[in-house]
Amino acid sequence: MEYMRGGELLDRLHKLKYFSEREASAIMQVVTSTICYLHKNGVVHRDLKPSNILYATDSASPDALRICDFGFAKQLRAENGLLMTPCYTANFVAPEVLKRQGYDAACDIWSLGVLLFTLLAG
Repeated sequence: MEYMRGGELLDRLHKLKYFSEREASAIMQVVTSTICYLHKNGVVHRDLKPSNILYATDSASPDALRICDFGFAKQLRAENGLLMTPCYTANFVAPEVLKRQGYDAACDIWSLGVLLFTLLAG
């Protein structure tokens, strides 16, 4: 297991108040490509938020970012491809999760949008 020396993205956000568009874009590129990899392998994270994104090093480089806390992660295996169990953090949850009518990997995409807003607005 890799030691995450750099701490949480949330801690850096608190220190800086917000990220510039350039910084947020670089962060989102890394996080989005990681989520894309997970989705291609049938895994939905279901709890994306700044406290679940860690820096492997003290560097502010987006290449040092790692997604953690896969406690809510689930592999899409259902016949209809939908998940039914609502697993989420309130401010980052997609509307379809709250409706309890089934949801898929798109719930992570919603969380990415909320993450981007949070990085830019603080």
